[in-house]
Amino acid sequence: MSTGLLPFPEAAQPGGGPQPDWQRQLGEWRGLIAACEQKPGRKRVHALRVSTLRLQAELEYWVPAGKAGNPTTRAVQRWSRQAKKLRRMLGPVRAADVSAQKLERLGETVAKGGPDAQCGDKCRRQLKRVEERYSEQRRRAAKRLLTELEARRARLNRCSMELESALAEHPASRSAEVVRREIVGLVTEFAELNGETLHLFRKRIKTARYLADVCAAADPVACRDAAILGRMQVAVGEWHDWDVLAARLSGSKGKRDGELPELLETLAARSLKKALKVCGRMTERLVRHGMTEETAEPPAIPKKPVRRAEPVAAQRDRQRA
Repeated sequence: MSTGLLPFPEAAQPGGGPQPDWQRQLGEWRGLIAACEQKPGRKRVHALRVSTLRLQAELEYWVPAGKAGNPTTRAVQRWSRQAKKLRRMLGPVRAADVSAQKLERLGETVAKGGPDAQCGDKCRRQLKRVEERYSEQRRRAAKRLLTELEARRARLNRCSMELESALAEHPASRSAEVVRREIVGLVTEFAELNGETLHLFRKRIKTARYLADVCAAADPVACRDAAILGRMQVAVGEWHDWDVLAARLSGSKGKRDGELPELLETLAARSLKKALKVCGRMTERLVRHGMTEETAEPPAIPKKPVRRAEPVAAQRDRQRA
């Protein structure tokens, strides 16, 4: 399927961008691990998770895979395996934090009697119980995280220092061309966005944004791309958070128990509709940024057959059929 975009080079040219400061990034990463081990607060856990994701994206796109046995390749692979395990360790804590935040804000909206969050007395009681449940889940998850960090800290530090040393001998430059290719891939791969494809799209948006962020200072197009991708990430993330909450409270078989699950289903469907609208509009802007100075007209992009924002429960029923 053609996107109407001008072709991008197959690979970034050496010296095409600023040199990555691996020493600083990996040093900060180790510092975040130490901070989380001291106290795994919400901001610290989130910062460590984002730092890990950013490093994974940069290593994948800016450090070319070498031959088998290559010291840099081995160092990247060892660190990547540990980073993947670290993300699994952080996942339950981060998930509990996100759900607790959403429920807390929903509780504030309900207390004010907002028109978008009508909730009776039974619903309010259920909301309070769910908040307490997530608080307990968070406490247990944080306790497990501390135990796992203590057991793996030495290995995490050792792998990161080995990687830092290997990358110092084999520097790689960052090129905004990589960002453009990732964006073109998003446009072509996700020609249809709906509740089934949006979660994977969200993951790809994150990667593209991380890459654009580090090129933003030296490339004005990458700077604009980073801002646009950020808006898309926020909109899709809002939907994802409500969707996860609605799924958990509806039960594994999609059964609703009380007013709260129905309210969450409504909020998820509403945020899905908004996310699809934002992504459609922002994608067109991303494509226009891919024009060269010689391009007189904005490049054409395929029309995205965006489906209507049907209720989340209906989507799950259709997926199970």
